[in-house]
Amino acid sequence: MPENSTVRLEGINVDLVITGITGNTQVEIVNGPIEASKLSGHVDIETVNGSIEATDLDGRIHLSTVTGQVRDTNSKGTRVNYSAVMGSIMYNTPAERVDAESVSGSVQLDLGKVGDLEASCISGHVIVSLDLLPGGNVEISTVSGDIVIGPR
Repeated sequence: MPENSTVRLEGINVDLVITGITGNTQVEIVNGPIEASKLSGHVDIETVNGSIEATDLDGRIHLSTVTGQVRDTNSKGTRVNYSAVMGSIMYNTPAERVDAESVSGSVQLDLGKVGDLEASCISGHVIVSLDLLPGGNVEISTVSGDIVIGPR
């Protein structure tokens, strides 16, 4: 792909591996797992029934699944947003603004220096380790679960 290209992918019953896109990326899959690596720009990846494995993303990142896990490692960006309805979120990256939401599953966040964090879970645990920037904001909630927060 030429540098700074925009890629949009849609599919049903697809196993997707996408890597090395330096422009904006938008992915919408109905059934199937997604592996994404080395994407930059505005990265928007959604699957209805499948897991998302992401590594080394950069930019504004949104990863979402209805049924499945969201796992992100070594990504950085201006803002990251994760959501799972029936699944867990595991995130190990440095980003200053993080939003993570799971309805029925755990949220585990191993963060670097964070200025703004919102994490919520309705039926599950929220476990966070971070270095909060001066003047930073943290909002964490759970309905039926535990909250564990501490320094990185």
